[in-house]
Amino acid sequence: MKYNEVLALKKKFLAVYAEDPARFHKLPGRQGTWTPKMLVELFEMVNEPDPAPQDEMAHILNIDRSTVTRKVNNLDWAQFENALVILCRGKEEALGLEADDYKRDLMSKQTLREHKLEVGTKVASDRIEEAIKRLVPRLQTKSKFPPLYFNRKKISERTPEDMVLLLSDLHVGYEFTMDETGGLGEYNNDVFIRRAANLRKAVLDILKLHGETRPIRKLHIFGLGDFVHGSQLGGQWGPAYTPEDVTEQSFTSATACSEMIECWSNYFEKVEFLGVVGNHGRAGASENSDKIAANWDRATYNLMRAMLKHRPNVFVDCPKSWWKQKEVQGKNFLLLHGDYVKGGIEALLREDYKLQDLVRGITPTPFDYLCLGHFHACREIEKSVGGVLVNGSFLKGDMYSFHKLRVKSRPTQLLLGVHPKHGITWEYKLDLDFNRG
Repeated sequence: MKYNEVLALKKKFLAVYAEDPARFHKLPGRQGTWTPKMLVELFEMVNEPDPAPQDEMAHILNIDRSTVTRKVNNLDWAQFENALVILCRGKEEALGLEADDYKRDLMSKQTLREHKLEVGTKVASDRIEEAIKRLVPRLQTKSKFPPLYFNRKKISERTPEDMVLLLSDLHVGYEFTMDETGGLGEYNNDVFIRRAANLRKAVLDILKLHGETRPIRKLHIFGLGDFVHGSQLGGQWGPAYTPEDVTEQSFTSATACSEMIECWSNYFEKVEFLGVVGNHGRAGASENSDKIAANWDRATYNLMRAMLKHRPNVFVDCPKSWWKQKEVQGKNFLLLHGDYVKGGIEALLREDYKLQDLVRGITPTPFDYLCLGHFHACREIEKSVGGVLVNGSFLKGDMYSFHKLRVKSRPTQLLLGVHPKHGITWEYKLDLDFNRG
């Protein structure tokens, strides 16, 4: 098959797979971690006029090279191509292909059953007798287990951990009612203030819990954007559900966040806030009509810095860059909002790989964890080293998610513990609707 035909087949596959993914569960090579999308991606790379090295294929697919080598060498690509063409044609052809596999499977199972019947009678009694002989001595002896071991080190002698809070998607100034959503949810500044109060108490509850096991002296807050909902005529947001102007949004957001940080600074030796901008706070009337740093999120962070300047143990950083790398206990975190990342888990992993390559030119230390907001639902993707952390939001959902996507989620924010040796050791998805008193 020519390469342009391969691309056309891949395009057709993606369209069909989006509507009926179950159709491709019998695709040849579909074992272990290999998904249909990964197999089709590899099929395209294998058929390129000048195929990339298998190391590069492995990077793109986010798997090790040996796994790619085995799949490239062992999979019957002609059979794969034929099956993919049939599966993309229509549901009837896909069912026919699966029926053929089912017939072959039934024949092999029938042969196996007949063989078992032939030997079963002959060996059954011997196996039972051998099992009894092995079991009787075990019943006559009692197993002895060693006592539990408890580490008796004092708390002060244990390795300190740092606490990291992912804070994003507050959307202060957004307003819609239960009547407008048909009972699915509501949001306004009163709901935001109530959830911020629950978040403030939740962080202290977790500090008390884990502070009984080892020292936690430092709190890092990663502001991942969308602290405000944005201006009424800024880009696509529109005035319909934004009754409060963006200057008031910024002041309300900065005041609530500064009060939280001031409270926490009484319990930590140091509190560091690092904030990157989101897409809702942009100052321009459209996506590219102003600089990235011209953003009301950044204005909010600067206002927070002014409000907290009297606290000597609080540091607020609001860089002009859309991304920032931060070291915590020897582990490196890369912060960005993530509004330009389109797709699911595969897209997030590709973005992680691309960002690693992008920042490697200016820093010799690769980041361990990629932290994003924007998606309004907590998610974690583990890798062999570090992972991808997606934060939640202060919303259960909004007019867009209810009306266009038909989805909702819990209002959550991620809280992490970071150890210098083990990296992230504990993690909480803090429910902002849980009333902590």
